[in-house]
Amino acid sequence: MSIKLNGATSGSVELDVPDAIGSDLNITIPGAAGTLDRLERAGNILKIDHASSSVAAVTTSTSYADNVTIAFSPVQSNSRLLILCKGSFNTNDASSTNDRVKIRLLQNNNGVDTVLWESLEALVSYTAATEIHVQGIGSDFFTSGGDTWGNTVTLKFQWASNLGGSVQKNNNGRSTITVIEVAA
Repeated sequence: MSIKLNGATSGSVELDVPDAIGSDLNITIPGAAGTLDRLERAGNILKIDHASSSVAAVTTSTSYADNVTIAFSPVQSNSRLLILCKGSFNTNDASSTNDRVKIRLLQNNNGVDTVLWESLEALVSYTAATEIHVQGIGSDFFTSGGDTWGNTVTLKFQWASNLGGSVQKNNNGRSTITVIEVAA
């Protein structure tokens, strides 16, 4: 069955309606021609958020510290999150072979911390005479879709020295985290 709606001054919109619908639906028609799509259809992008930091720091600590943190409020409680992390790191001490940067992505959902991925040797200096400067070390992670999100999910891109040597972040760059929510 088709429904034709006439504009107040000119033009019209024609809608095709299925024979059976499970419940009443309300649809707001956009002001331009195109195709209507349901936001919650699987695979649709629901929300994108981004955080970055250019704050430089040096550490020899083997305990993780926050590099970039984002508090993300999902549109849907059962969506999937595509999380993209990138950082700027370098080994800082040419006199040590312990200069190894380790990074990880930590998720806090409903008060529970979960390591989503970790690289214990994201950047390694194997010789005592070399400093390594790298822009763009990172990874991505796509959640399984079986998660149920709270009102806010906190994601932390963290870093540390793996073996206690001197390492640095954001010396000549910045670190970023981007979250893309995808309808499941």
